[in-house]
Amino acid sequence: MKTDKVTRLEIIDHAKCFYCNGTGDGTSQRYCEYCGGAGFPGRTVIMWDKGKKIELQLQDDGRTLKIFIGEKDAATLSKTERLNRDETSPSL
Repeated sequence: MKTDKVTRLEIIDHAKCFYCNGTGDGTSQRYCEYCGGAGFPGRTVIMWDKGKKIELQLQDDGRTLKIFIGEKDAATLSKTERLNRDETSPSL
């Protein structure tokens, strides 16, 4: 799978909410504050950064999905993306 254009990673949890058991109701018969009444947690990880590269890799005979997040090569970034990355990089 080609991932060279990917700049956003979202992990969405559709398992039943632990607090309301997927009903969307909290203990006081109003919406569950943890899942917002959806019955599942929803987006648990959101990363959006044009300066990062995301690589997927299947390992262990297809039983493990690994997601590697790293810096894009400076040569592949646009001038604006390079300037933004330089401004937000921590100085040592």
